[in-house]
Amino acid sequence: MAMLSITALTLLVGNATDFMANNWDSSPQLFHNTDLARIERITSLLTPDELYQSLEDNTEVCNTIEMVREDRTVGGGPDHPGKFVVEGDSSSSPTSSAICDFKQFDEALLAQSKATILLPQAHKHFDELNNLACGVQSELGHVTGINVYLSPPNSHGFLLHKDGHDLIIVQTFGRKIWTICIPINIFQRFSVEGKHYGEGWVPSEKEYNCYNNVLTPGDVLYLPRGTLHRPSTTETEGSMHLSIGIDVRGFRWVDVIVAHLREPILLNKLSVEALGEIEKDGTEDALATKPP
Repeated sequence: MAMLSITALTLLVGNATDFMANNWDSSPQLFHNTDLARIERITSLLTPDELYQSLEDNTEVCNTIEMVREDRTVGGGPDHPGKFVVEGDSSSSPTSSAICDFKQFDEALLAQSKATILLPQAHKHFDELNNLACGVQSELGHVTGINVYLSPPNSHGFLLHKDGHDLIIVQTFGRKIWTICIPINIFQRFSVEGKHYGEGWVPSEKEYNCYNNVLTPGDVLYLPRGTLHRPSTTETEGSMHLSIGIDVRGFRWVDVIVAHLREPILLNKLSVEALGEIEKDGTEDALATKPP
């Protein structure tokens, strides 16, 4: 299906100009799509059936996937490349006997495993996703890639963590619950260092403002770098989403010096908030104790 005659960002967030002015490099934002044509276009970017079919037909895809469960790799991944590719009947293929042992893998087996299928760099395997990644990269001016996550009901592929790049989450199938935690201290926002906090870690209410967003097919969620998040599925429904990663670090040397001060609008916003914290603390020494 051909891309609608709108830009990639417009497809995802509606008004790209408003997104850049009000959300980009600012704060998490859920975009709930109600336009049926856009919802259909978004959900057709990649379906679970197409992903399953690619596992059967494309040994490169099969070789790349990773099975993750609660921050743990339980199959494939960089430590076990090719784990899901096995030798088949050479008489059926004169050029290669390698086949994917996901041949009989389906929704039922995924649910039994409680693991999430992660396909990194999925834009390298699907033209629709490549077009989307190129469109977002062209509009934002930062290197962009797309990972795909297909999860069974009642599962957590990853626990609470933060990434060092911005994310645009695109829900293409089912529902997914996103726990989002924003640091209350403004100087801890927009971190370019990723971190996984592990099982049992609970963010302090004094340090983080946490809430949940529920994404349904066609919804889009923007998460600035450094935002704590945890995706989970409901008890009865599986889910698939695209994770569009936008790496802002490679373009501006100022990020090396002070990662969270990137745009004049953001700088002004943070300056106002910082002054408010100084007034609240009653001393300018409070600013001196904050990390750069």
